[in-house]
Amino acid sequence: MCGNSSSLEDFSWNDVVDSKVQLWLKKLHSCTDVKLLSPSLCNWVSSCGIPDIYSARSDEIPAIYVRLVKHYIHHRVASMISQFTEGLNSCGGLWDLVQYHRETFVPVMTSKRPQPLKLDVFRKLFTVSYSRSCSQLRAAEEATVRHWEQVLTLISDVKADFYFEDLLAFITGSDHLPPFGFPTMISLRFYSQDASASSVRLPHTSTCALELFLPRGVRGDADLLVLLSRAVREARGFTCLQTQRGGGGEDGSNEAMKASLQFTLLNSEDSAGH
Repeated sequence: MCGNSSSLEDFSWNDVVDSKVQLWLKKLHSCTDVKLLSPSLCNWVSSCGIPDIYSARSDEIPAIYVRLVKHYIHHRVASMISQFTEGLNSCGGLWDLVQYHRETFVPVMTSKRPQPLKLDVFRKLFTVSYSRSCSQLRAAEEATVRHWEQVLTLISDVKADFYFEDLLAFITGSDHLPPFGFPTMISLRFYSQDASASSVRLPHTSTCALELFLPRGVRGDADLLVLLSRAVREARGFTCLQTQRGGGGEDGSNEAMKASLQFTLLNSEDSAGH
């Protein structure tokens, strides 16, 4: 699809969806002598547009197998692929962008999963929005950031009940990074707990911006980890109180996903412009 020529001799027939086609390809792939090709197999190969199968030599079987694979994974669906790529290009030339950065888009366009997020990569996604240095809130915010750093280490060491991908999904609606990264860094912001309230306010995010809100003056690493764990499991991106579980949860998740997709498209258009 991206115009690259690739070897298909070792293409697995298991990756073809049609079970009958799988069977024919398996028989052809395993055959080393044309004399062993059954008449029904030859008829099927011929019906796929390769009538020279009847006069083929044994050393030509791999090339015929490649032609059949191309037929089923590309030529047979070429019109649908063309319609798909034209549709992507109607969105600001998105397919041209995918072709130019094809390696970057492999996890997006295929079933290949991106590599798990690492501590150093995840940490660099954030910038801290402190109060003024003269503010009485600053010391409590700095204490929270120290605990935040320790919590990230605990997650990295698999000492938490969630992963970086879970936390990223809680913040942005997506459990992996966009192909070109986010357009801005995630802003780490703070809020104060209401001492008179009977419930604890959990960390929360914004569906309109890349922001994560953490409580000021949290007592320790373990306390912040517990709050983040509950937020990831229960709040779905919105403020959640202990006395109000699940309020607006599904809507919050959907809105966060929409925001994440908008960030990705905007960032892709900016990259294409440069």
